[in-house]
Order: sequence, then structure tokens, then C-alpha cells
Amino acid sequence: MNVLFLTDDIIYVSGVSKHLYYLLKEFSKDENYNIFLVCPGGDFVDEFKKLRITVIVKKEISHHNRSYLNIIKSAWFIYNLVNKNKIQIIHSHTHYAANIAWWTSKLTKSITIQTIHGIQPFGGRLPHFIADYFISVNKNTINYLVSIGKEKGRIFFINLGVPFPEKHFKNSNEIKIFFASRLVPEKGADIYLDAIALVRDRLKEKVSFILAGKGECENELKEQISRLKIDVKFIGKVKDTNDYLKDTHIFVFSSRYQTEGFPLAIVEAALNGNLIITSDFISLKEIFEEDKDCLVFYNNDPAQLAEKIKLAVDNYHDYSEMIINCTEKARKNFSVDKMVFELKNIYRNVR
Repeated sequence: MNVLFLTDDIIYVSGVSKHLYYLLKEFSKDENYNIFLVCPGGDFVDEFKKLRITVIVKKEISHHNRSYLNIIKSAWFIYNLVNKNKIQIIHSHTHYAANIAWWTSKLTKSITIQTIHGIQPFGGRLPHFIADYFISVNKNTINYLVSIGKEKGRIFFINLGVPFPEKHFKNSNEIKIFFASRLVPEKGADIYLDAIALVRDRLKEKVSFILAGKGECENELKEQISRLKIDVKFIGKVKDTNDYLKDTHIFVFSSRYQTEGFPLAIVEAALNGNLIITSDFISLKEIFEEDKDCLVFYNNDPAQLAEKIKLAVDNYHDYSEMIINCTEKARKNFSVDKMVFELKNIYRNVR
């Protein structure tokens, strides 16, 4: 089967990019599939090129470079690519790419599938959900799609999948608290920094705070660290957060998004035995239970995040059962093998 994947920039700090990498790495092992990936570029692209897939960099497909002319150029390019390679399925991972796939499919008769990684706020001229079939990474999105008129029989649910890391002994002489994300306003790195300022003088244990990521807010966050006079190790872009998560103890997720798909960052942190402190986005409760699997704070509330950090640090060794519960649920729900198996079933059934 020939399948074309369309997405935006492939970058290390993007959960969507990592999801695609894990997915396509497994597909590349199956000789029954011939995989094409078209993206605008990004610092992660070279890793994709090492897989047994065809990677094509096309700047015009970038959402950041959107224009009527670039949409036409992209659609024409995809049209020719699909016809030349007899591509049966076009699978998009952003709403911009989904629109290009949809319009192209009217000429090529390819099946279009759109994976929904989160519900974006209304806005813009292009529809956010446009495909023959949809894949949701949480169940709340299914209800939303049905509420706006999408046919339930054309919507599928598949959990994200992550390769399971090896167990690693953590030295707890100094508790390490880790935040990693794209550095954009929606992901709330500033909330993390504000919480650190509120809690730094109240912690009993020796603690180090780490911030990883890359994005448009990078300079603002560095200025915030300086202004608040807090001791935070800013490490910038990291290729593989697992290299850090295996040695960290607490992972903070402070997104402002209520409609996150399901954050890959939380899954990877859980699989690496971190105690999770997260904002209360809607789909969290589909998998993890507050105070049993993780600690939860109110969205966009640095004061409550500070209280959760203090609680976690002062009582870290008492939370061993919570960490185990969270890790076990992550292993149960986010198997990469299960994700690939279910997606292949969908491909076979929509043809």
C-alpha cells in the first residue's frame, strides 16, 4: 500500500513530530507499505531520512508560509506525486495540510485521513477538520467532531504510541524538576517559571529546575528568568528528552490548552518514572486519575502549581506508588505496536 503523510515542520520539540517519527519508523519495517512524507523542513528531518521512507521537503506546504499561491502550488505538487506513485491514502497531521490533501483528492480519488492532535480555537479561513476519515488521539475530540456534524462512523480513536525505555536508577540526592516543550505561549513555560519564583525559598529538599525547548518565546523566557532571579538551567533544544527524563524525578506540564490531544511529553515522562504534575486539560482524565496517578493544578494558575511542586518535593519518596501507577497506565495505553496495528486496520478498511 502506498501512503502519503503530510505535516508541518518536523522539529525535535514537537509532540506531533515525535509521534510521526515513532509511527513511520515502524511502518518503514513493513515491506507491504511504501511511505512518503512531505513536510516544509525542520531540524528533525535528517532522522526521518534515515528510515526506509521517501522524504520530500516542500516549503510551500508550511502553515507559516500560507497563501493562496502556496496552496495552489502545494496542491499541484501533491496531485502529481499521488498520480506518479499511485498513492491510495493521503494522511495529514495539521489542518492546513488536510485542506491541501482534500482538494487534491477531488482530482486523484485518493482517500484522505486527518489525525486530530488537539482542538484549535476557531479562526482563519480554512476549515480545521476536512477529510474522508478522522483519527482522534482522545475520546473527547470524537464527541466534538460529532457535535459539529461529522459522521461518527468515519471517526476512529487511536492512542499515541511510544517505544518503552529501559528502566534506569535515579539518584535522589538532588531532586530534578523538568519542563520540556515548544516554547510558545500556549504551552505555558512562563507559568512554570512563575511557580518556581513562588516556591524556591520554601523547599526543604535540594532541588534543581530544568527548562528545555525552542520557540518564539525563548528570549522572553530568558528575560523572565533574569527578572525573577531564579536558578533555572535552560538547556534549549534537545534531540531526545528521554536522555534527560531517565535522570529527572518530577515532570511539569503547564499547557494553557484545555483541548490538548494527548501530550506525548507526559507519556514519555511517565514511562521514564517521573512524578507528573500537570494542568487540568480535558483529555487527561481519560487515562490518568488525579492524586492516584499524577498531581493536577488549575489551568493557568502558577500559585497552585507552586503548591503542587512543594508538595511533590517535600513528599517525593511518599509518591512512589503514584509514580508506579502512572508508569503502568502509560505502558498499558501507549504501546507503539498497538498504535501501528490499529492504524493498519483502518487503512485496510477505508480503501
